Amino acid sequence: MMHHRLYTIAGFARYPSLDVPDRRFLSSGYYQLGIVAARADLRALKAACADLFARAYGHPGSDLSFPIRAEPAGREFVQARTRERPNILIPRERRAIGILRGDTVRVSGTLHPYQMDSRCGVRFLLEAVEFLAADTARAA
Repeated sequence: MMHHRLYTIAGFARYPSLDVPDRRFLSSGYYQLGIVAARADLRALKAACADLFARAYGHPGSDLSFPIRAEPAGREFVQARTRERPNILIPRERRAIGILRGDTVRVSGTLHPYQMDSRCGVRFLLEAVEFLAADTARAA
């Protein structure tokens, strides 16, 4: 199966579930993290996903699902998730707190194209999360 390593998407954490899997939609759960990234990074990710899908399946696909979602306020974010707990790179003094919504993080993982029945697209499988900075608005 063709896939593509994605090393550095940086942005603000949204909907983090990194210590305990989120079981709302799957009983075994997913570890997940949304990343609000720069618009240019989102455009580049969409293009990379479309290209990867076309190379994997030999056609551009129609109505592809990408790992990009929209918040109720309209801001887009990258949805990364995995069934296995990702590596979390965080300073020792921050480990008890963990990664919270709004913290600045950088993530790495793998883009995986899929085609199942009428559904097709690309998933972003999360492998590692690096804590870069705390949300200063929350800390104030």
